[in-house]
Amino acid sequence: MSDDLEPITPSAAVERHLDAVEYDGADWTHTTHKSELRPFVEFCREEAGIDNLNNLSGRDLYDYRNWRRKGGYSNGQDEDLARKTVHSNLSTLRAFLRDVEEIDAVSEDLYLSVPLPALSDEDEVSDSKIIPERVPPILDYLERYEYGGRDHVIWVLLWRGLRTGAIRALDTGDVDIGSREPGVHLKNNPDEGTRLKNGKKSARFVRLTERDAKVLEAW
Repeated sequence: MSDDLEPITPSAAVERHLDAVEYDGADWTHTTHKSELRPFVEFCREEAGIDNLNNLSGRDLYDYRNWRRKGGYSNGQDEDLARKTVHSNLSTLRAFLRDVEEIDAVSEDLYLSVPLPALSDEDEVSDSKIIPERVPPILDYLERYEYGGRDHVIWVLLWRGLRTGAIRALDTGDVDIGSREPGVHLKNNPDEGTRLKNGKKSARFVRLTERDAKVLEAW
């Protein structure tokens, strides 16, 4: 632990972070972070006995993941949480720790010690429908806190009209981000296990904006 750290309680650090998110981000982002950081504050208070965030360690973060995975804070449930739920929770925790590092609340690069569970393709995406008005705030959140990550790329492509099955079927060779007109080539390759929903009829070129292309390039 650095001698330059400034003592602060977990709850006070979360409040500072939420104030910053409320000022810089969308209402959806603030609501999400407020909800997903509540378990962490409870863990620090009730499970780990941490009243000064300066003392938070990589081992604590590992214990928190296991506690959360086993249903910690989930209304007393004993069964494991969905892997995607745990991943989302820990991604928010990473963003929080990266933010409060700037106010000398935690050790440098501690956020990198947050252990994110690996996600399968089925974990990453679903065929559920979402209200279009919800998408821009989601993209704003991902651009700020998970830029160039798989979730960010998936949401960019969904917003451009791709189906989840088409996203799964993409290969790196199908992505053209270096030309004046960046985009992705949707190809029907049943022999390779990447069949489009409507077969060859769904094969086409989908143009992307330069901003979209930069997200794919970062990934």
